[in-house]
Amino acid sequence: MTKHKDKFLRYCRYVPICITALLIICCIVFVANHDFNEILAYTPDDVWLAALVLMGFYVLKSLSVVFPLAALFVTTGAMYPIFISIPLNTIGLALCFTVPYLVGRFAGSDLLTLIIYKFPKAKRFVRFSHKNNLFASYIARAVVIVPGDIGSMVFGTLRMP
Repeated sequence: MTKHKDKFLRYCRYVPICITALLIICCIVFVANHDFNEILAYTPDDVWLAALVLMGFYVLKSLSVVFPLAALFVTTGAMYPIFISIPLNTIGLALCFTVPYLVGRFAGSDLLTLIIYKFPKAKRFVRFSHKNNLFASYIARAVVIVPGDIGSMVFGTLRMP
C-alpha cells in the first residue's frame, strides 16, 4: 500500500505545474483575441455564480506564480460595487494564501528542496523561520523575499502556523 501511495503522491506533485501550463496557454489564446469589455460579457448574469467563478480564478492564480493578482483585483472591482468587491477580494486573497500552503503541506520536504534550488533567497528565509515563525511570516509578506505563492508553499512545507 505504501508503494502505491508514494507513487500517487509523486504524480500529484505535477498537478499544479500542468494546471499552470494549461492556464497560461488558455489565457494567451483567449486574451489575444478579446478586449476587457468582451471578457466581462462572458461573466454569468447571476452575481453569486460570478463571485464563485472569481473565487475559482483566485484558486487557479494561487497555483501560478506568473499570473498577476492585480488583474483579479481589477476584474472584481469592475464587476461589483466597492462594498462588495473589497470583501470578495479579501476572500480571494485568503484563498491565494491558503491553497499554496496546503499544497506545500501535502507535498512535504521534497517541494522545499525544489523551492530552495529554484529560489536561493528561500534558503535564508527557511533558516530564519526556524528561529521565529511569526516574524518570518510577517517579513515574507511585508518585504518580498520570494513570490507570495512560493512563500505560502514554504510555510506549508515547514508546517508553520
